[in-house]
Amino acid sequence: TSLAFMPYVMWELKVQERTDLLIVAEEAAAKGQVPRPDWIVYVPQISANPRAQALTDHLIGGEKYEPRLRDGTSVLFHRKP
Repeated sequence: TSLAFMPYVMWELKVQERTDLLIVAEEAAAKGQVPRPDWIVYVPQISANPRAQALTDHLIGGEKYEPRLRDGTSVLFHRKP
């Protein structure tokens, strides 16, 4: 999701864990990086970059992430231990 939404999302989800790094999919895709974040906020309608969308789809397409919340237009994924 956009970095602008992250403080609100973390507050709403009551994320108390320390977060060292926030990665925006568009930036990671532009740099050719494949990060392994603990959390993925997946909102496919706001991704304007096909490479960023493909990166996010790749990350959540395997068995390493599980959905925690859904609302019909977005999903919050958490990395499995």
